[in-house]
Amino acid sequence: MSIEDAQELYEFLQGKQPETLKKRFLFKAVPDLAQDQAFAVIYYLQEHLGLIPDIYEKCGCCGRLYDSGEEGMYSLEKEIYLCEDCMESCDGE
Repeated sequence: MSIEDAQELYEFLQGKQPETLKKRFLFKAVPDLAQDQAFAVIYYLQEHLGLIPDIYEKCGCCGRLYDSGEEGMYSLEKEIYLCEDCMESCDGE
């Protein structure tokens, strides 16, 4: 699964449906999870079922998914994962 596919699933779990999905499927109800809840599903699919690569992390600053094999880092000081965009600018909140 690509990072783009994982990001789409992550957004879908938060109640966002891309137009391409709306054209292919009719959902009577869609999930409306908070970011942390949506990532918990992603994490379960990564760690327990092995369906999503475990190198995808959620940025603790902006909330987007990123490929930790390509960018970003874990901040020991802030105790959060940070994407490349937030490595210098995140205040940890």
